[in-house]
Amino acid sequence: MNDNSSPSPRTAPGSHNPDFSASAPSSSWLQRNKGQIAILTVGVLAIFAVTDYLPKMRAEERADSWASYTQLLTDTPDAYGSANLASTLAATKDDPRVHPWSVLRGLQGALASQDKAALEVLIAEADSLRETGALAGLTAPNGESRLPVFELAVLRGKEALALSDSAKFELPTPTGATVNATLTLNEETAFQVTIGLYQEQAPLACAEFLSQIERGALGERDGTRSGSFAMTFKDTSKDAPEEGLQTEVVYGLSHVQGALSYAQKSGSGHLADPNQLEIVLRDAFHLDGRTPVFGKIIGGLTEADWEGLQYGGPGTEDSVHTLKLSAISVAK
Repeated sequence: MNDNSSPSPRTAPGSHNPDFSASAPSSSWLQRNKGQIAILTVGVLAIFAVTDYLPKMRAEERADSWASYTQLLTDTPDAYGSANLASTLAATKDDPRVHPWSVLRGLQGALASQDKAALEVLIAEADSLRETGALAGLTAPNGESRLPVFELAVLRGKEALALSDSAKFELPTPTGATVNATLTLNEETAFQVTIGLYQEQAPLACAEFLSQIERGALGERDGTRSGSFAMTFKDTSKDAPEEGLQTEVVYGLSHVQGALSYAQKSGSGHLADPNQLEIVLRDAFHLDGRTPVFGKIIGGLTEADWEGLQYGGPGTEDSVHTLKLSAISVAK
């Protein structure tokens, strides 16, 4: 028997399948609005790219940049010395994220080591970065005003080059309170030193220092080496305050021999640790901008005394077995 009846259409009443035939209402709607649908699809993809994909990609690129920079410093310990400087700058030059910071780090190191050959190269590179607007918006204190960081770096470098080999950076004469202190070397030699404070330039650090003197919190502190550049007198008592101190940075107050500073608070790049008083024994320009200079030893130590406090670093003999801050008081 011939069955001429056709099967029920897929879109018969009760069917769960949509009708996409040209005459179906849904198909007509899609045809009429396909332009808007395409625009909507592109918009959704663009939002995804802007809010998810691109930020992730940029974060990965930043991580790769800094990983390469760190690896460079690890592989070349003297990366910014005259011998390796050209290859170091060449390695970072094509990465605009890292190169400006690389040049600034090089300038800090060259100033600290008084490497004039490296300074000449780095000043030229910093000058170029200044002209191109690298690290735009980043400024550093310069007296009562602020200067773009590369302008200040170039200025500082040129000042260093202008000095003769025998010249030294000098801190300005302090105009604040005067403090008398006793430093006892190796339990037998007592130096009666005089300290001047920069209360106008670093009021917070000076106020904390004077408060510690008044509370008797500074006397009888043992000094420990901070590398070869400073001696740190740390408060290890249970009463030592836990809060950090806002870092006050003033151009012209540098970490040179005789400067008083507070060490950087552990775990914070923006706070000073009032429990760790530092006396700078040799120029440490790499600390400028990181920790506050608030005072200067203005008397009581001769050039020979300063020389006797120096340390050549690991592998060399240290003639300073102990250095104690035995007594301290504000001058009447």
